[in-house]
Amino acid sequence: MTVDLDSATREVALSRLRNAPDQVRVQMGRLWPAAAGGEGTRTPIVRALHRLEGELRPGPRLRDKLRDAFEAAATTRDWAWLPLIGEPQVRAGLLCLSPRSHLPRHDHPDSLGVAVVLSGEVEVTQYDRIGADTAPLALRLVSRRWLRMGESTVVRPERGNTHEMTAGGVPTVLLDVIARVPGSRHGRRWYLSLDPRFCAPGPGASHAGIRRGLRDWLLLSGLCTTAAFSPASGCELHDGLSAYERREFQTAAQLLLPCAEADHAQAQVTLATMYREGEGLPRDMTEAGWWYQRAAELGVPEAQYRIGIMHLEGVGVTQNSEAALHWISQAANNGHGPAKTVYEYILSHDVALDC
Repeated sequence: MTVDLDSATREVALSRLRNAPDQVRVQMGRLWPAAAGGEGTRTPIVRALHRLEGELRPGPRLRDKLRDAFEAAATTRDWAWLPLIGEPQVRAGLLCLSPRSHLPRHDHPDSLGVAVVLSGEVEVTQYDRIGADTAPLALRLVSRRWLRMGESTVVRPERGNTHEMTAGGVPTVLLDVIARVPGSRHGRRWYLSLDPRFCAPGPGASHAGIRRGLRDWLLLSGLCTTAAFSPASGCELHDGLSAYERREFQTAAQLLLPCAEADHAQAQVTLATMYREGEGLPRDMTEAGWWYQRAAELGVPEAQYRIGIMHLEGVGVTQNSEAALHWISQAANNGHGPAKTVYEYILSHDVALDC
């Protein structure tokens, strides 16, 4: 489906999208917690916003991004997330809400976030948690308001961090930027489970919690039943891989997660790839690295190669030259073609890896 935007609407949305990084920069600069430290703690944020500005440079590519966002908002049954940048400390993207859709309650602990409405309108409801970080949670309503084009909403580590959104009667698109605040300690994520498309792992979220969150999202989305995740249901590896080949990514995630947790290496590699490519799951290199690591330890050459390259580049995992060389050599010894090429290049060119 192609969304037919009139010229005026298109140009207004383009202008707002180009100017939104400045709006985000001002908001984050004003609200950056003193406890996070001085200018040095803001450096990764500044760099990420510069990169975001580059992504939003005027031209055909920017128009294509906005067109894709409007099409997503018009065609999705609820909402969609189109990533723009994914840094270790900052992530930004276009949040696309279909008419009258609801983005369920979620939170961003230890994070400062700004969302700017580019088109449409959205009701934002924000809450504070009451009491210690123990379940069940009590929430205190902080605010409920409608935002129109050009207006923004902010989540802070200490206030309004739990929120939900409801779109108005037209497709709605927001630029959403979330930055993790160093030194902030406002608790673990409680609402991660609502949807992994949007809630990237925070520093307080364990991998077990993230995987529980994926289960809960699938349940809440009506894509499966609790029986699908019970031990008695077993692992449907073949069906999961077949769903992945058919590009039915949500079904694949539902079926492959229990298999991956049961140490089926092929399921682990596929799930890692889905995280790496953003196929039906949020593009999350940290989670991709975790699954590649597990499969690498089971002796899968592709996983060994992938985790080796990730260690070499410091993407999704800690940069570690020794680990990189170890896993790339393991993959090469196990007959992985690209790993052989990389390993031979390292040896023949005497590449310094600071091992």
